[in-house]
Amino acid sequence: MARRISSFTPALLAAVLLCAAAPACRTSADAYYARGRRALAAGQTEAAVDAFGRAIEKDPRRGDAYLALAKIDLRQEKWLLAVNALREARRRDRRLEKETDRLLIDALYQFATEQLGIGRRREAITSFAELYAKAPEYPGLRQVYTQALLDHGREQILQSNFGEGVEALKEVLRVDPENSAARHLLRRTRFSTK
Repeated sequence: MARRISSFTPALLAAVLLCAAAPACRTSADAYYARGRRALAAGQTEAAVDAFGRAIEKDPRRGDAYLALAKIDLRQEKWLLAVNALREARRRDRRLEKETDRLLIDALYQFATEQLGIGRRREAITSFAELYAKAPEYPGLRQVYTQALLDHGREQILQSNFGEGVEALKEVLRVDPENSAARHLLRRTRFSTK
């Protein structure tokens, strides 16, 4: 009898393992996405993030899962994560362009102002430039963007990095041709380098 049981042990073990793994294997990206939506509706953010992440693992083309993650990141003020998830959502599913573009504009502005607030002016300027290219009419953008550029240009000139300083000032004048501070600094810089 011991011999008979031992001969069935590998087959029995394989059957048990197969049955245990089958439900996990059958869970589709749609099921994970639905699970994420339910978790989000129940206020379970971590479970929602996990489910949306698993939906993406199952089907990397799920732009809607990236969009759902981006919306969570926006609520949590994780601006860079939101920006990246929105870009990915747009890339994965062109049907989401309108919604992702609208949210991306706000996320870029928030990320840039956050970077500016912690002294990371170059990162802020890069985001402001991208935002200005997408939505030059965004409320308050022109003023904060030109001020960041002006401050950066002034700082670079003081550090004798004239090339980068002049480029920043030229960008100020491209965005705001009437900016007298940039004009004045540019004239002084050109005069002092001659």
